[in-house]
Amino acid sequence: MRALCLGWPGDAKAVLIDDEYLWGESFLVAPVHEKDARSREVYLPAGDWWDYWSGARVAGAKSLTREVDLETMPLYVRAGAIVPMGPVRQHTGEVIEERLRCAFIPARTAASPGTTMMARATGMKRATSCVLNANGTTRSAH
Repeated sequence: MRALCLGWPGDAKAVLIDDEYLWGESFLVAPVHEKDARSREVYLPAGDWWDYWSGARVAGAKSLTREVDLETMPLYVRAGAIVPMGPVRQHTGEVIEERLRCAFIPARTAASPGTTMMARATGMKRATSCVLNANGTTRSAH
């Protein structure tokens, strides 16, 4: 967990933000602190971001107003990220049989819709591929 100013020290606006944070290298989290809030202003630093919940691509270096409810905290993923996804675990020693999946978050310069993208992670026996859909989301293309 890091303050925005650590990721964008040259961004005068990011340096002033004290209620958003980075989770790892790829996630920007904007908690909602107001009771019964219906929206929240979010500042996205330079670069392209994807709204985790809606899948919408958003250009950064600006503030925006994001609708919120009890189930939806503003969460954005940096374009170009590879995000490992798996089942909920109660502790790190819990054995889970389900395979780890990776979400490939397209970069702004991503290929045209229908293009297959490949990635290989350490320890994988073969490359994993996905296909970029017209709306910017991906689907598995084993």
